Amino acid sequence: MRFPVFLRIVKEMVPIHNNKQNKTPLREQGVEHDKVKSDDKLLWIDREKGKGNTYVEFHRDHWADLELGKARL
Repeated sequence: MRFPVFLRIVKEMVPIHNNKQNKTPLREQGVEHDKVKSDDKLLWIDREKGKGNTYVEFHRDHWADLELGKARL
């Protein structure tokens, strides 16, 4: 079974006119910490550190490792 690599926990949902979740801003922000609200929490499955079955908090240094190719999705 495959699970999402990233999870985002938001403090407050922002519904659109039909009361569905507005995912467009979330998609545009992605998982870059500079774009994500400070009170949102990002989690990911860190396969490189042997925690491939558990979600752990996604920090700025994880993003840097992904950009440099030191970590893989």
